[in-house]
Amino acid sequence: MHNINYHGDEFVPEVLLALPFIVVFILYIFAVVVSNRRHKKWSLYRTTSWIFGVICVLIAVIGPLADRSEATEKVHLLLGR
Repeated sequence: MHNINYHGDEFVPEVLLALPFIVVFILYIFAVVVSNRRHKKWSLYRTTSWIFGVICVLIAVIGPLADRSEATEKVHLLLGR
């Protein structure tokens, strides 16, 4: 079982896990900007919801909350890991 305290030695694996989400986030924002300039404007509600969803996924898989989910059953069930 992992220690529930957040340590710097887990930084690299967490960055590698977060990297695909960050890349997709940047590509999505780029697509929104390009589409808004050239085509029909994207819904602000859709864009905001998508961004919020990516942030929720990142919170669930990296950082102290993810470490805590491995240590306690309550947080584990909440995050569905």
